[in-house]
Amino acid sequence: MRARILFVCSIIALTIIVMFASPSLAETAKISSVSGQVTDANGAPLPNATVSLVDASYLEIARTISDSNGSFVFRSADDRGTGYVKVIVSYVEDGKAYNLTRTPATWYPANPGNIQISPEETRLANYPPLPESTRPVQVFTVEGQAIDANGKPLPGAEVHLYDGIYKEIGVTTSDENGNFRFVNASAAAPGCKVQVFYRTDGKVYNTHLQNVLWYPTDIEIVKINSGDTTIYDYPEAETGYVWGVITDGTGRALSGEVYLSGQGRQLTIQTSGAAGYGPSFISAVPVGEYTVYAVHKGDNGSMKSKPVSIKVNPSRNYLDYSSLTLVADQPVPPEDIKPTALIIALVLGGLLLCGKWYGLRRL
Repeated sequence: MRARILFVCSIIALTIIVMFASPSLAETAKISSVSGQVTDANGAPLPNATVSLVDASYLEIARTISDSNGSFVFRSADDRGTGYVKVIVSYVEDGKAYNLTRTPATWYPANPGNIQISPEETRLANYPPLPESTRPVQVFTVEGQAIDANGKPLPGAEVHLYDGIYKEIGVTTSDENGNFRFVNASAAAPGCKVQVFYRTDGKVYNTHLQNVLWYPTDIEIVKINSGDTTIYDYPEAETGYVWGVITDGTGRALSGEVYLSGQGRQLTIQTSGAAGYGPSFISAVPVGEYTVYAVHKGDNGSMKSKPVSIKVNPSRNYLDYSSLTLVADQPVPPEDIKPTALIIALVLGGLLLCGKWYGLRRL
């Protein structure tokens, strides 16, 4: 009987905590640096190329431009908890983007050390482009699978195939498993890429042509990576992001907690600090409208910010939202009870009631 009572008390305490639990961030891995050099097809350094560092979800972590020697470096990066990173290189000239490399970009495990990108992954094989009169006609087969943001196959998706000068050289439709195939495709310019369209409920979703990789066409079968055939905005996300910083009146970043209320929920986000950066907060939250404020607990007492109203729209990329700056410059009255204190009070109250009940049962 005693064990049963303790079990019931534990369930009450856990239930109360879960009711007030807030979304948490996956543990991120810190990377000291990611570096390499961009070169053209002849091996010459290529300045002013765009280099993007992406996480394992293909979301951009950071972007930079190669210097006069074609070199680039990302410092104090993190993988956002996805475990891997890679770089994608693109060079734009006369409105055309070149990003075909002989070796597809490799996923590098996120680690606290320095990552050196292999030169083969940053050498643009299709720049500078060959003169049209010397371009060999290449015949090849292209295979891939159209999938949605959750990794599920997309049957009936429309797939367009382009050669190295953005000339459309084929259109097909994915089968019931999302698979597609172009047989005996012919390219008058080296390199190919695909763009996927999916139409449903009167809306059109698609991959972005400038963001997908070029693939070599001097091989018999070209296999397109799933990252280049994934429609990341379908189905529409049920969550969005809230991110930003807490500051004092002078603009200095502070640690603390951010409280959100709305949609029948009470959520809390803790600030965290990344290497080389001050404390900040970021978390996915359900779509909806919220009232937000922050609290910083310092040596001289607690300070809070003025509440602001925000609307969180569906998206899987936090960069689709403006960052919040919550200025904690208002003293918190001692009688204010924060959600954390409320949770503790409820848990203790539940345990006390259980204890009294148990005592009455003994009598």
